Amino acid sequence: MDAGKGRKSALTTPARSYSLTDDGNISYRTNPSFTGSGISTQKGTADALPSDIDLYAPNGIINAGDAGISSSGFVYVGALEIRGVDNISSSGEIKGLAKPAPSVATLAVETKDKAAADAVRDAAQQATPGDRPSVIIVEILGYGGGGDPARDGDEDERRRLGPRSDAAGDSLQPRYDTRSAVQVIGAGALGDDERRYLTPAERRSLADAGAEEGTPGGR
Repeated sequence: MDAGKGRKSALTTPARSYSLTDDGNISYRTNPSFTGSGISTQKGTADALPSDIDLYAPNGIINAGDAGISSSGFVYVGALEIRGVDNISSSGEIKGLAKPAPSVATLAVETKDKAAADAVRDAAQQATPGDRPSVIIVEILGYGGGGDPARDGDEDERRRLGPRSDAAGDSLQPRYDTRSAVQVIGAGALGDDERRYLTPAERRSLADAGAEEGTPGGR
């Protein structure tokens, strides 16, 4: 079933019709003109009722062609194959046409839109403080060790012992344990820091002993 290749701008003017009355009078009527070609139902007057188009080719093809198929009412079609779907128009609904498959370009745009939406959603989830990954920077200042064990032991021992003075009065490390309950004062010349631990009587005794030996502060 083919609508043909006629022009849509073609003008069709039906012949005038006439009628004869009982008393012998003849009246003529000019019918309205129609435009277009193909398969069409049009309203000749403004008060005319819309007309539907029913086309069925159960074992064949319906081809709208270049002329097209148009209706002032509904269009009902049914066939194994319908061609020229974009050239079928109706003032009402068109029944029997399969839904057009989406084009490749449309699918590509939808895929890109979905990918962009997924990226925005992932970025929003990563921006949540509870889900944000933490970065810990560790700066190592030293691993310890690396020195002379014997020397390190001597340094620790000297730090553990309190101050002392030698015969020349120079400040040296003491030879007794400052952590002991018994503290020895006077292993050499006493400085001001050591004298403050003495009682007044001890200071006098120390001064007397130093006067006898001829040294200030005793030994």
